[in-house]
Parts: sequence; structure tokens; C-alpha cells
Amino acid sequence: MGLFSPVKKHPNRFNYIPRYYDPVKEAREQRRRELRGERGEDIDQAVAQGEYKPGEYLRRRKAMRIERKGAESAERSGKRSPIMTLALVAVFVLLLAYLLVPRVVALMNGAQSAQTATEQSNGNASTKAEEAEFDPYAPIVIVPNDYQE
Repeated sequence: MGLFSPVKKHPNRFNYIPRYYDPVKEAREQRRRELRGERGEDIDQAVAQGEYKPGEYLRRRKAMRIERKGAESAERSGKRSPIMTLALVAVFVLLLAYLLVPRVVALMNGAQSAQTATEQSNGNASTKAEEAEFDPYAPIVIVPNDYQE
């Protein structure tokens, strides 16, 4: 009945036991070193010889990351931020639109008036004149229906 369930009943467990680790032997050797007084010197010699020191890899990585971020921030301090660049581009586009849109509209109106002028010169002037004479406030003339049954 153990199908997929989105809710975990217990957390994941981590049971790693090193393959060649004998905790009894390790404790015995540590006690012997303490009794002889060699413990402090032994650790210092191990570090000097380049043996593993617990957590050294993580500390080194953290120090490198902090150094890299410091270098990037120093490098970036001389440059503009991306938000500032975006704001400048937006202002430039708005200014360009503010200056060009009226000219484009005027150009389109000029082209449209030129087109109507050519149509009037081609003979469509009579239909334009009839449209100009139309009065929407004039009374409507009703013609009686001659076809009554």
C-alpha cells in the first residue's frame, strides 16, 4: 500500500560509516598521544605536511568567494548599474518618441491630403461636391408609394 505520498513520514537519514574507520583503535591512539603529550605537536606537524584539516576546504572556498565578490564589487563601482542603464535607455526612447511622433503624424496627414487632391483632379470632384452640399438638418422629403394594391 506504499504508493507515492507527497507528505514525508520521517526525514531522510544519513548513516555513513567510513569503510576503513575503526573507532576503538582511533580512540586508543588518541589517548596514547594525550598521555605522551604529543597531541598538539602531532596536529601541527600534520597541518604543516599538508594533511587534511577538517573544514579547511570549506573555509578556503568561502575565503575565495568573499575575495571574488569584493573584486567584482570594486570592478562594478566604476561602471553604471544595470538599472541606471535601463532608465537611460527608457528616457532616450521616450524623448525620441516625443520628437518623432508629431512629425510622422504630420507626414501622414500631408500624404492623405495629397491623395485627396489627386482624386479631385482626376474627376472625383463632382462626388465630393455633392457630399459637401449635403445638409443633415434639412427636412426629409417623403415620396408616396405609387404601388398600392
